[in-house]
Amino acid sequence: MTNTLFKTARLALRLTQRQVAEQVRARIEAVTGRERAAFPTGETFHIWHEEASSIPVPTQSALPTLEWVGRRRNLCVVGPSGTGRSHFSEALGQSAVDAGMTVAWFTIEDLGVLIRRHRVDESVSKAISRITRTDLIIVDLCRDRDYAEGCRHRSGVPA
Repeated sequence: MTNTLFKTARLALRLTQRQVAEQVRARIEAVTGRERAAFPTGETFHIWHEEASSIPVPTQSALPTLEWVGRRRNLCVVGPSGTGRSHFSEALGQSAVDAGMTVAWFTIEDLGVLIRRHRVDESVSKAISRITRTDLIIVDLCRDRDYAEGCRHRSGVPA
């Protein structure tokens, strides 16, 4: 009887160790995936207010399933200033990382700099090839708070 209990305890310990190791590995992969994606703020759906967005609620519910990413479909999020386009896009990216997908986040300026930098040595296609190997590429065309600050400095007029 003692031998059976000992074997059961060892088995339970091994299973627990495997489960903990898998959880640690998944957490490390998620952290690494977030670092690679270079998200600007860490915004997720946990703090998302769907009623404040101009995106229809059924669409807001459907997009986080990420099935469209697996089908290699494009998504363009547009809307008035302050409605959460960047937040929603980043939250989709965070969800994709949580689902084990690779994500690349760029501002339009970052993408322009990358292309200009690689154009010098004619390695643009290699740089773009690396980017397109990711599951989800997010290009944020406008982070209003950043642009507003830049406009104030250039024109002297409040944005």
